[in-house]
Amino acid sequence: MLYQHKFIDYRSRAINACQRDSKALWSKLRSLLELKPSNDSTLAAEDLAQYFTSKVSKTRALTASSPPPHIEDRSVLKLLCALRPATVNEVATILKKLSAKHCQLDPAPTWLVKRAGDVLAPVIAHMCNMSFALSKIPDHSKRAIVHPLLKTRTLDSNDPALYRPISNLGFISKVVEKVVDDRLAAHTARHKLLPTLQSAYHPNHSTETAVICILNDMISVIDQGHIGALMLLDLSAAFDTVDHQIFADVLRRWFGIAGGALDWMVNFLSDRSQVV
Repeated sequence: MLYQHKFIDYRSRAINACQRDSKALWSKLRSLLELKPSNDSTLAAEDLAQYFTSKVSKTRALTASSPPPHIEDRSVLKLLCALRPATVNEVATILKKLSAKHCQLDPAPTWLVKRAGDVLAPVIAHMCNMSFALSKIPDHSKRAIVHPLLKTRTLDSNDPALYRPISNLGFISKVVEKVVDDRLAAHTARHKLLPTLQSAYHPNHSTETAVICILNDMISVIDQGHIGALMLLDLSAAFDTVDHQIFADVLRRWFGIAGGALDWMVNFLSDRSQVV
């Protein structure tokens, strides 16, 4: 019983240590509550690589005969034609906040890069700015190592359809992505380009605000004596099957992204590679 009480106390302290960091909280809950992953899979890396590729190909084939989407032009007060240069202080702050997760593609351990942030921040800021000026990123920053992860750890580990591909990118490429993300977020927030009720990729919005909104709407409907219904739509391989040309048109015509900024994003999506 003494051991059990100590374990419960450890779990409580671990959860309380997350404070208001929802990402850290969910990560800690998973590590405390989920079963250990099964190691009896007979699947080879090639099996999973072929499945991930075929899944995207099949999903795209199902929509190949669909008419192209109609994208209306939207007036944006000021176009985002160039990505604002990164500053040393900005990069140093990003280095401190990013996860220390290591990728096999990295030439140095992530913990070492973070610890030497004050020394490396000027170099990384210069790399970012050269990338923005040329509207391209190096090929090695477009490579990913895919780690297959069972969607639920109690599922059949020999069924490739039950795996989720987790792409692990090089640490420096994550820093550059964060710099660009901050500029895009500022642009969309300044001109109110995102839907009001969108929770994903929206400053001060999260899964928590989405759940609160739905719960509030349901309670309001019931209080008025009506019946509430919730419709959920899950798109298969939603991000993997985005057409890059359509995406570029949406960025240009709907979000006011143009010039070198648009060229950089198109290059970012082009000629990417991965291994499992």
